Amino acid sequence: EYWKKIAPRFNPHPPPYRHGPDTYYCNLLRIKLTKFSEPPLYIALSQNEFCDDLLPPMPVFYDNRRKREKFAVCIQKGIFGIPAETLISFVELNKALGASFITIWIQTIEESVYNAMIPYVESGLVEMLDWKVTTPIRNYGTHAACNECVYRNIHRAEYVALTDIDEAFIPYKHDDWFGMLDDLGKITKITDYAGFRFESLPWRDKGNHSKIKLKCNSTFLPYYFKNTYRLKGFDKQRPKMMLSMDRAIAGHNHIIPYYKKGAKQC
Repeated sequence: EYWKKIAPRFNPHPPPYRHGPDTYYCNLLRIKLTKFSEPPLYIALSQNEFCDDLLPPMPVFYDNRRKREKFAVCIQKGIFGIPAETLISFVELNKALGASFITIWIQTIEESVYNAMIPYVESGLVEMLDWKVTTPIRNYGTHAACNECVYRNIHRAEYVALTDIDEAFIPYKHDDWFGMLDDLGKITKITDYAGFRFESLPWRDKGNHSKIKLKCNSTFLPYYFKNTYRLKGFDKQRPKMMLSMDRAIAGHNHIIPYYKKGAKQC
């Protein structure tokens, strides 16, 4: 596996999807199936058919993770300056909608934010990956995060939702994503699609939530209870993606750039 950077002039994504010269794609090298008397501990690659001049050996890892789940979620970029309450709200909402895994890339956050995530990390719901980047890079890490998300979840989820910290896939007629896809499967063959493209519908906080009272003993009001003002019309320029891990090859926050032959994008 290796990552290759694409020169700006070859960037396949037109505006507004192009965020500068930072497009990377993961390439996987495959070999013919070979019978072994016992599983190898490592492999080495050669650049010629005689298998000399070997590249450095690479260890072989075996996937011993739990069975494949239905849905996973990835925040499409590294987060910074996010209050703990906002991240908790994001995790709880996606958990309620059907997510079994949530991947969060960190840039710079307060220690209190990480501490708030510890119970979720220990339960296996959340994984937090520190990019070790101290300067906010905003969109310039988006493609890397989306592609890494795809390859992290190939064997542990059937579908992956790529979203931002202030966004969510809310079914209009169903309580969760399970019911949404079941209903979608009644009108089309969903196994033909590399993913689903949902148009954005913005909601805004107009400050009219003072009368909202929570039944639970919460010290804060989640953002999705505050954003109650619905704007007119969809944002067709910034759709959000839910990818099929059986058919998508690469990820992006607004399109499916590459998918397997014969698959379609909805």
